[in-house]
Amino acid sequence: MDLNGKVAILTGGKRGIGKAISKMLLKEGVNLAMCSKNEEDLDLLEEELKIVANNSPLCRAVDIRNGIAVSSFIQEVYRCFGKIDILINNAATIRTGLLEEMTEEDWELLIDTNLKGSFLTMKYVIPYMKQNSSGSILNICSGLSKKAYPNFSIHCASKFGLRGMSLAVKEELRKYNIQVMILNPSSVDTDIWNYIEGDYNHKKMVSSDEVADSVLFMLKNSTNCTIDELDIAPRQGIALQ
Repeated sequence: MDLNGKVAILTGGKRGIGKAISKMLLKEGVNLAMCSKNEEDLDLLEEELKIVANNSPLCRAVDIRNGIAVSSFIQEVYRCFGKIDILINNAATIRTGLLEEMTEEDWELLIDTNLKGSFLTMKYVIPYMKQNSSGSILNICSGLSKKAYPNFSIHCASKFGLRGMSLAVKEELRKYNIQVMILNPSSVDTDIWNYIEGDYNHKKMVSSDEVADSVLFMLKNSTNCTIDELDIAPRQGIALQ
């Protein structure tokens, strides 16, 4: 699929994987609308992205846990571009620890950000895609959406939930020519490791650019076939220092 002129929404685009994806999409000629919670970070990123391509992205500060905010943002994107072709749910957060040490606030933050946020964006984007009888939804899950690890109980719950929801929605939307794809990156070298105890060999991790390349591969190969799910991980796994 030629991405030039397509309209894409990207959540969580201010750094790491999201930043790499936003650059890649702009280079492909995509009309990009992106959101993140921090407006100041978005302003800095918008200036940086203007150097990457001629088409500047539409950047908005949106709390994806808030249905009214998400609905308003998606309506604005549709008014601005007249269609929505692609939705990439990338926004996520993480907290780690033994289950009995986690708080209700930890639960609400992870479930609302990692799971509810994607529910809301899909809920409000799907009607516009149905109007055009086409669309691509790519939910970025995680290796932790398929395999559980200790100290990641709530994070796994959110990611297992996102993967399960994606699989169900995929079946709901097949007849409308709307595809739902899942990308499961593992051990990506982002600042998320600042919140995880342990010494890791970052040189052996997957880079954000490699994740963006996988996103591009999935989107471009989606004209007559669908890549339902793709797992990417370091060849040698997570390596301790």
